Amino acid sequence: MAALWKWISGRPTAPERVPTDTVIPLHRFDDTMADRSLAFEYYMQFEEVLDAEKIAAALWKLLERPGWRKLGARLRQNDKGKLEYHIPAQYTKKRPPINFSKIEHNFSLADHPLSKVLPRPNGTLQSFNTAPLLRECLDLKDNQRYLADWLYTDKAQLGLHIVTFIDATFITLTWSHTLCDALGLRALFDAWITTLEGREDDIQDFLGYDSNPLNALDDAAPVIEEFVLKDKLLTGLGKLHFLFNFIWESIFYPSESSHMVCMPGTYLEHLRREAYADLVTAPTELITYTNNNPSHPDAQPKPFLSDGDILLSWTCRLLTASNPTLRSPPRPLLLLNVMDLRSLISTATDGYASIIPKSKAYVHNCVAASFSFFPRATDILTQPLGHVAARIRKDLAMQRRRTQVEAMQRLARQNPHSLCGSGDMVLSAFSNWEKAKFFGVDFGAAVVDTDTNLDASTSSDILTNTNTSADTKRKTANPIYIQPLCTSARGFTIRGSAYCVGVDGKGNAWINCTMRSEFTPLLEAEVQKLALVAAGDLG
Repeated sequence: MAALWKWISGRPTAPERVPTDTVIPLHRFDDTMADRSLAFEYYMQFEEVLDAEKIAAALWKLLERPGWRKLGARLRQNDKGKLEYHIPAQYTKKRPPINFSKIEHNFSLADHPLSKVLPRPNGTLQSFNTAPLLRECLDLKDNQRYLADWLYTDKAQLGLHIVTFIDATFITLTWSHTLCDALGLRALFDAWITTLEGREDDIQDFLGYDSNPLNALDDAAPVIEEFVLKDKLLTGLGKLHFLFNFIWESIFYPSESSHMVCMPGTYLEHLRREAYADLVTAPTELITYTNNNPSHPDAQPKPFLSDGDILLSWTCRLLTASNPTLRSPPRPLLLLNVMDLRSLISTATDGYASIIPKSKAYVHNCVAASFSFFPRATDILTQPLGHVAARIRKDLAMQRRRTQVEAMQRLARQNPHSLCGSGDMVLSAFSNWEKAKFFGVDFGAAVVDTDTNLDASTSSDILTNTNTSADTKRKTANPIYIQPLCTSARGFTIRGSAYCVGVDGKGNAWINCTMRSEFTPLLEAEVQKLALVAAGDLG
């Protein structure tokens, strides 16, 4: 009957519910419009040859564990429009916890067209348009990219695609943003690699299987504050104006493109010096002071900017300079600085209880945002870099206090789509994934030993990381390049936004920027101009 209705209506239908599945509703932070609208393909390049079957088997084994089983669930939508997890009673080849595929090439990466499109850091500021070519060259067929690809199939949430050459490996992980955020993904990597290394007793317990610890936010709060930007909340005609512009842009200019910017460590150090020098002329009320010397608590506090503050300021400059619609006439700009809440709510402070213990893995979404509103986007171009960074740091420090996070959550319960600013503003979001240290992920336990001079027992010791003398020869396998590709649902635009993927082992910072497709030549030209200026400044 379901198949007949699907044929008559032309609309997809979800597979029949399996009676033995455990059904769990998604947490409030996971079932949001943004999370529903975004899906990721996460590419990692390794210089080592890795054992694809061993990597997949370790992930399968992890998802058999109590709590962790949730990550192998099927995604469904109930008759009230809410998302649910349907967790199989047992994972089988017919209903596996992961969608695994692999391709093995018996030749060098240098002999594949892929080698011609891979970014190669050269010590200068560069931009690359690599993601679409990666998808094509790695042959990701039937890959889930939209929410419907999970809702109307019996596919697992996690996709794992591994391509090996005789001298390289590419691992691609796919998931919907409803599953987790960046630090949730890192918690998954940690447990996965711990399983791969045979240290299963060290795997953290999974938190939030069938209950949402974040529901405790705003429950019996010891201190009640109003949100500091409550008076700037968009309402009425202002909100309608913003929504009209947002929809108009997505209809008439639907195409978006992403570019990866590689910033060498020398350039980042140059930006640090510039930003701190700018603080000399910044208004005192704009500067955040801190004492970074806990052994001398009475020491004089010093001005503080994080690398994230500086990278966000620089990236906003780049995107603003590459978008003529922001400059003529100048439009207001609202920066959403995505902030992880785990570190804030993992300890008991100021009368607040710990919500997410550091000893447990929380593989869900656990983020909020601080808002920085600029009445004129061009101010980001005309003000010194350090002044913009100081403003972003001040807003973050104020809005990331526990009392303010609680205040934001009270507003979010009343209106999940709250925004601050003005109706004619443009929205830009930035997320810093460096805290997750993705370039430090180590799949060394899956390295295939190609040294024929080693005997079988030594090779086995190295691969399993057993406590033998061969431990000193244990191989490491960290990604040398990471390229996330975010796919957004129709009508949901992420242009003008960016995220720092992280800093690689050679000190290069990788920043992924998304913009209207016709503006990509402007971004490329701006990066080239900045690279020439840097060559003169650093030379």
